[in-house]
Amino acid sequence: IGGVIALMVAARRPDKVRGLIIEDVPLTREGYRNVVDSSRAMFGVWLQLKRAAESEQDLALALADAYRDYPGVTSAWISFFAGCLWQLDPGFFDNLLDDFEGFCAGYDGRRILSGLTCPILFLRGESRLGAVMPDDDVAWVQRHCGNARFVFIEGVGHLLHLQDQGQTPVLTAMQAFLGRI
Repeated sequence: IGGVIALMVAARRPDKVRGLIIEDVPLTREGYRNVVDSSRAMFGVWLQLKRAAESEQDLALALADAYRDYPGVTSAWISFFAGCLWQLDPGFFDNLLDDFEGFCAGYDGRRILSGLTCPILFLRGESRLGAVMPDDDVAWVQRHCGNARFVFIEGVGHLLHLQDQGQTPVLTAMQAFLGRI
């Protein structure tokens, strides 16, 4: 969701954006809808765990238990995610799931990218491991956005920077990009 938000902010205030780093984001509304629809059950579990927890620590323990069999989930991921989820307004998911059109009003990643001139770094993991940016979006960006470059990170899915194999490659790519802008 962060990449979608970053693109929408850049579209509305390009004068405030010197560069963008976007991790694994679908660029079309239909692609975004597919991600949301395929994640409904997961979002429901997150909300259930959040509502049952009495503290952020309780939430972290519940998440650790729920994700104990998932490859690539680390204690750092659990701690980070518990903090984010604990602070999240539960109404956020209501809007995302029950009013998708209202939630993403104005989002068209391809149109937004066509109007941006700042340097953009896209980071993407492997589709087979859960990366959500479709290959046709990657191809579109490579054909139409001379200000964008891609770094593909092997061995990780959507949560590139939180997975052990992704942390060093993500930070290396980000530092190199930031050094150029």
